[in-house]
Amino acid sequence: MPADLETDAARLREAMAKALAEDGVLTDPGWRAAVETVPRHRFVPGFYLPAGERDRSASGQAAARSYQSRPSATRPAVKSLNRSSEQPPPMR
Repeated sequence: MPADLETDAARLREAMAKALAEDGVLTDPGWRAAVETVPRHRFVPGFYLPAGERDRSASGQAAARSYQSRPSATRPAVKSLNRSSEQPPPMR
């Protein structure tokens, strides 16, 4: 991943940690440090999107989606989603 994407990911981690702390979900300083440090985008390098929402910017958009509070399909199935990345709050 290019350095600018790593810088963006660090900014996104900090923003996610701040939002979770403000929502009262992230109260332990150790967990907050982990959220600010762990590069989630490296564990979920891409997502499957509906045809109208195809991810054309590849790794940059995938990295950004890794830090959003919504589930994202990581593997499609024939009639339903097979796998997904979880939203940040359940991953505490």
